[in-house]
Amino acid sequence: MSMIKLGRFDDAKQLLQRLHGSNHDVYKLFKDLLAANEASKSAKGSEKQIMSRQQNRPYRAMAIALPLFQQLTGMNVIVIFAPYLFQVIGFPESAALTYTAIVGGVNVAATIIGIISASQGYRRIFFIAGGVQICVGQIMSGILIWIKLGGVTGHSDVYDYLIIATTCICVAGFACDDMLLLYPLEVRSCGQQLSSKVHWNFSGFMTLVFPSMFYLFKFYVLYLFAFFGVIMSFLSYYFMPDTNQILVEEDASEVWKQHWYWRRYFVDLNSDLMV
Repeated sequence: MSMIKLGRFDDAKQLLQRLHGSNHDVYKLFKDLLAANEASKSAKGSEKQIMSRQQNRPYRAMAIALPLFQQLTGMNVIVIFAPYLFQVIGFPESAALTYTAIVGGVNVAATIIGIISASQGYRRIFFIAGGVQICVGQIMSGILIWIKLGGVTGHSDVYDYLIIATTCICVAGFACDDMLLLYPLEVRSCGQQLSSKVHWNFSGFMTLVFPSMFYLFKFYVLYLFAFFGVIMSFLSYYFMPDTNQILVEEDASEVWKQHWYWRRYFVDLNSDLMV
């Protein structure tokens, strides 16, 4: 898109050809990008004004809701406070640092997989699967920690490995969830800006309040995070348009207009009738 804005049309075509292969017809993708560029030029006003328009309210709602509940699942703070949490559970300091490095490696690998899947068009299924992973992993982690710290059974390395495994499952699910919402080309920049603002603001908020939450709820806070994960999965299942098989360079506006709930916000400007 940046090449098209600079008028480098030939370079943009060549880049699309390299990305999709010589056998792929990139003419339609190039036309979509040109149309989106013209639409973005005609969109006057600030980001807030653009996203407040009726036809853009669905994008604004999802740009706020999904990253908000992603942060409320607590996965960012679990990664940040992982060394401390592992020591509280009972791991030695050296082992806690080693396991934290393992969790970080899983996070990086899952993020790469999520980016590849998003570029190939597999978004909604990854988002839902990631939400399920987070919920199941946190509930299992809570149960295992309760067993380990509650003295239900004698200490065993098996519980340590299972706790690490369930933590990795949660982190992988969160990483695959990241940045999988596809906006129409003409508002993609505004949508991603709004989504990033919500993401980072609530990431900082959760980092500040997590120590107090952990002090009050102990490891039962994992069940609270799992509850928010259920809400996030519900939102992604019912309100996230199915943009599977739509490439990043393609326009996703028609998918939003056909969604069972969001279609009421799209008005035919010529006839003033709801789509």
